[in-house]
Amino acid sequence: MDILKKNYFDLFNIKVGIEISISSLNDQYTFLQQKFHPDKYVNATNHEKRLAMQISSHINDAYTTLGDLVKRIEYILKINNFSQDESITLKDEKFLLEQIEYNEFIEDIKNKNKNEINSYKKNITKKVSDTIENIKKFFNNNDFENMSNNLSKLRFYIRHINEITNLLGN
Repeated sequence: MDILKKNYFDLFNIKVGIEISISSLNDQYTFLQQKFHPDKYVNATNHEKRLAMQISSHINDAYTTLGDLVKRIEYILKINNFSQDESITLKDEKFLLEQIEYNEFIEDIKNKNKNEINSYKKNITKKVSDTIENIKKFFNNNDFENMSNNLSKLRFYIRHINEITNLLGN
């Protein structure tokens, strides 16, 4: 069916972009699930039931992907036929040193006071914002290689913030 061939942005009638309207995504998701949910096809043929299940699964995958910033960026790279060898390390010496510094902070977090930790988290949060802005800029210039490189940084920063939050339990 044609709906299964649509990319996720087209499926949800959303312009391809780093930022999207989550409320539009949610509204379109509700509309599509009301239209194609397998429960609506209980009395249909086995073929129609199977097709409804495939469509519903496609809709769910699209919703999950578009609703998550990192997955959305990965998907934008994918639909633009850009792939980068994951085994190749980012060749950004400044960022590599930053990673070492951040990992050392985590190892020594128990010896840090609350102000140091809050200041540190604020710094990482700023890095996340700056990196997202860089990704948007690279996307607008169709510079998928730099977009991908910044996505690697974004993943690290988000993982790092989550690790601090988990260690501190807040």
